[in-house]
Amino acid sequence: MSTTDEVGDRQDVRGLVDRYAQSADRRDRPGFAAGFTVDGVLVVGGGREIKGRKAISNVLEHLETNYVRTMHFVGNHLVDFVGDGATGETYCIAHHIYSDGESERDTSMFIRYNDTYARTAEGWKMSRREVKIAWQEDRPVTG
Repeated sequence: MSTTDEVGDRQDVRGLVDRYAQSADRRDRPGFAAGFTVDGVLVVGGGREIKGRKAISNVLEHLETNYVRTMHFVGNHLVDFVGDGATGETYCIAHHIYSDGESERDTSMFIRYNDTYARTAEGWKMSRREVKIAWQEDRPVTG
């Protein structure tokens, strides 16, 4: 059974996960980086580790350069708390719209984020997020 404090912590951590997605879609670099601890790590394709808030904020340059727009839908979010730390897994479907020169296309990525969280003086933050793409699809955008 959850305690009142744990319910609040769950809401705070879920908000953190949702703000990560929103910040990515809005290309909000300060907001994107603020979700991590100062020495946080984001692990992306090929196991490449990006360390620290400034470097993590620069990840959005890839989205700005390669995609007209994106939309991340956050789904399942499971978290296990231990004291001032937690681990979790977050499901996400992320649409990445790009132009092939003649029309727009959507690369949809089906993602599992493996997260480690820490309670800090600033509130809950991600100390580590590993991006695991389970599969992806590419199709024309219609409508």
